Amino acid sequence: MTVKHFAAMGVLCWAATSGALAQTGSHADHRHGVTPEVAHTTASTNSEDWAEGEIRKIDPKTGKVTLKHGYIPSLDMPPMTMAFGISDKQMLNRFKVGDKVRFQAVDENGQLKVTEMVVR
Repeated sequence: MTVKHFAAMGVLCWAATSGALAQTGSHADHRHGVTPEVAHTTASTNSEDWAEGEIRKIDPKTGKVTLKHGYIPSLDMPPMTMAFGISDKQMLNRFKVGDKVRFQAVDENGQLKVTEMVVR
């Protein structure tokens, strides 16, 4: 094998490897025809993806809501109390502290956000 052949094989191996590395996530996360940014912020209508909680604090200025929540299937998160960002700050006007709610949450580039919320 010549140096040219060896170098060409290296380039082919690099191209194949870089293409494989560019594909991240499992196939379960893959949605045909939807960009990754949209796929991660699209709320599901599947009732199994909804979590339940109680509003402990609303901060319209920062667009955050603090929820004492049960298990969140979409985030595989155990029950706890924590603050979430809201995808639409206007949504907070429909709720008050103490409301028992059902909600959907996503991890949007490391920021946990509530995308849908309804009083239960």
